[in-house]
Amino acid sequence: MYNYKENWIRLPLKTGNNFREIGGYPGEDGKMIQWHRFVRASSTSRLSGEDIEFLKGYGVVADIDLRSPEEAEGSKDLLAGMDWVDYRILPLSGCREVHTDNLAYQSLTLSIAKLYVRDMIEQHDAIRSIFEYIAHAPKGCILFHCHAGKDRTGILAMLLMYLAGADHEDCMTNYEQSYSNLRRGNLRSHLVNSEDEDYAEFLFSRPDTILQCLRYIDAKYAGVFPYLLDCGISEADILKVKSRLLDEDYTV
Repeated sequence: MYNYKENWIRLPLKTGNNFREIGGYPGEDGKMIQWHRFVRASSTSRLSGEDIEFLKGYGVVADIDLRSPEEAEGSKDLLAGMDWVDYRILPLSGCREVHTDNLAYQSLTLSIAKLYVRDMIEQHDAIRSIFEYIAHAPKGCILFHCHAGKDRTGILAMLLMYLAGADHEDCMTNYEQSYSNLRRGNLRSHLVNSEDEDYAEFLFSRPDTILQCLRYIDAKYAGVFPYLLDCGISEADILKVKSRLLDEDYTV
């Protein structure tokens, strides 16, 4: 068993291939985004007992499931039944389901970044629900995930990192790691051997995709803080989330 008290960029799980930190990056005012505060993840439906114990030891106390209730019902989150986890389904796709990892995306003509904007960034009610929960969640590490841990999870990771003061390049770096991590799991054959270039494109995590999203937020809202305010999140709650990201000692 690996030492869960260490700071891991990619968590050393045997049954979770895209579980990783957003901690360790430079943030605002010379602060570092704190470790053991947020873990972004792929599916939790196949976690072994040993890996679940690792997450408990790592400090996970809350689990945000960004999938729709229908997706969550079809592929159970194995952390949901744990008495030490506060499990919440908070879909990032608003009132519409987003299937970024299924073949229906082949028929779409929009770029991935435009899909992110339309189906996630501009779903203000969904963003508000997620950030309000984070602001008042139990003290400890929050795990958040969708299915592959790339798209919906990637947008939330980007917003959190940008709020903490991470620059564009670090947000891009964190996003693009999904490609390498997913090669370890059951998407590896699709990523490497797909004969359909359009389908393969949606499985990649190209850094320019997240850069387009960041530029969109900057251009339309003049930054992530005013964007979150426009989503209807109070300044007090935004600052609580920011404190959770940056402050060595924080209170809920």
